[in-house]
Amino acid sequence: MKNQINFLRFLKLLLLTVLASNFSFAQTSTATITISSTAAGSIDYYITGATASSTYTIYFESTSPTVTVGSTYSPAFAATSETITTDPNGEASSSTSSATFSGTYYYAVLVDNNSEVVAVDPTGSSVTATSSAAITISSTAAGSIDYSITGADMTAGYTIYYENATPTTTVGSTYTTGTLSESITTGAGGTASGTSTVTFTSSGTYYAILVDNTTFQVAAVDNMGSYVTVTASSTASISTSVSTTAGSIDYSITGADMTAGYTIYYENATPTTTVGSTYTTGTLSESITTGAGGTASGTSTVTFTSSGTYYAILVDNTTFQVAAVDNMGTEICISPTISGTTSVCVDATTTLTGSGTAATTSPWASSDNDVATVSNLGLVTAVAAGSVTITYTDNNGCSATETVTVNALPSFTTDLNGTETLCSGSSLSVVASGTGTISYQWYESSDNSSWSAITSGVSSSYTPTSSQYYKVVGTDGTTNCTSTSAIVVVT
Repeated sequence: MKNQINFLRFLKLLLLTVLASNFSFAQTSTATITISSTAAGSIDYYITGATASSTYTIYFESTSPTVTVGSTYSPAFAATSETITTDPNGEASSSTSSATFSGTYYYAVLVDNNSEVVAVDPTGSSVTATSSAAITISSTAAGSIDYSITGADMTAGYTIYYENATPTTTVGSTYTTGTLSESITTGAGGTASGTSTVTFTSSGTYYAILVDNTTFQVAAVDNMGSYVTVTASSTASISTSVSTTAGSIDYSITGADMTAGYTIYYENATPTTTVGSTYTTGTLSESITTGAGGTASGTSTVTFTSSGTYYAILVDNTTFQVAAVDNMGTEICISPTISGTTSVCVDATTTLTGSGTAATTSPWASSDNDVATVSNLGLVTAVAAGSVTITYTDNNGCSATETVTVNALPSFTTDLNGTETLCSGSSLSVVASGTGTISYQWYESSDNSSWSAITSGVSSSYTPTSSQYYKVVGTDGTTNCTSTSAIVVVT
């Protein structure tokens, strides 16, 4: 009986041993791990509750973890990892992980040296990836862009997006906005270059954005940009001619779009712009609308302020592109002006002034030098009574005329004699005639050199009060021209 009891105890012990060797019990862990990203290309981690001064591995997964605490972790599921050691309090943290990230969102799994999961961060953190790629562009042919890529992943697929505004996107961000694009594949050195295959429909400055086709993240941004000239086809033509309206130009347009709005710009230098280019420089302009046949003609409404040759540039108001260029030009003269006194007495002078810059040769001319002459500086010298036309020419060859009237001097029909002996109370008399009423002023001198006006001597006769020299000046009230009588000595 006793032997039977001992045998049963042996069987029970054996059973417990077998059960213990074939069944494992769920393990527990007090460790926690949390992650966040505060800098591009890195993750910050914080571990608490782990075993003090122990080595662990943090695995970063790009999808939400399915592993649980206590399970065995297989590294094949990990995106990337790094090894850390806890401090005496069972904690560990780092401002930047040593792992390399190429994706956008990661989760952390903490695994001990027995490959057992001790903590999982199911919340995760987004990560902005870093990139060593660079892209530059330039335009050497109308309507296309040349690109050059360096530092990208080797033999990898990328998309180049072209934007016509300064990019606001940054490297590492997810790109979703572009539409004008082309796909490229880098070579073994992570480089690529070539001419764009996209179609640019309008001229302007374009910027390139290089996007990774796997992560959809921006790998490089060209912030310098390059101007692209799109050459548009145009059947329009414009010609100009001198208008019968002084200071204006007549224009004629054919082959343009029907009933369309255009702007005619006038330049006073040979145009360097070409059909299809975007036009932004002109200021002297007028708007026109073509008719049903795509034609328009008329006289310019702009105000030309200076003479010269002007060229017309026709610009489409919708695309702002040049539709036609008048390379022949039309020369117009803006008549200069003449200012100054245009009435002068015989033997007197008057100075005329011409506007602008005078011609270098013979800028002034008189129609009759027997009436008046004119110098190259505009000084008119009256020779004889009459009218004369004075012409001024500027450096553009444009002329203006002014009529100058030369007025005759008053004429003494009764003049003074050289010497007179007068009795007390006798007078001197003269008679002068002219265009208008003649006024008189008598003068006296003791030496025939210094003369003084006689206050009371303002008529055609004067009664001397002493033996001196005398003369009288007659002034024409209409022309203001003056003549002086002969000098007489009264004794």
